[in-house]
Amino acid sequence: MELQELYNRTVREHSIRPHNFLNLKKNPQAWEKQNPECGDTIRIFLQWNSQEELEIAFDMEGCAVSTASASMMTDIVKGKKKQEVEKIYQEVLDVMKGSKEANLLDTYGDLSVFKGILAYPVRLQCAIFPWKTLQDIIEKRYL
Repeated sequence: MELQELYNRTVREHSIRPHNFLNLKKNPQAWEKQNPECGDTIRIFLQWNSQEELEIAFDMEGCAVSTASASMMTDIVKGKKKQEVEKIYQEVLDVMKGSKEANLLDTYGDLSVFKGILAYPVRLQCAIFPWKTLQDIIEKRYL
């Protein structure tokens, strides 16, 4: 299957039926952030369980790319320890910003489809938005 076709199918699936999606509008522990570029809004709830593994959920009003990226992100980091989560979001952000090889995304399952948008800055900003939000939450709250 061609990368563009896989991208379209995977993004569509994650945006229509996002994983780890909960209504967090009235959850005071959820972090909310708005993307000033496009107006997308994401709310992320995260906590570390007794085994120090991440529990995470999100909701958002946003485009298909942002929603799919958030869905994939929560699948990838859920159940991971803090150091591993930090390593993952840093690698993903480095790839999306062009400082690491795109093939690194192959390590993260469905996220590999975003290799197809690395040359499209507007779509790329949508894909980065949930990851940057996760980074901001962890660095502001848990460091």
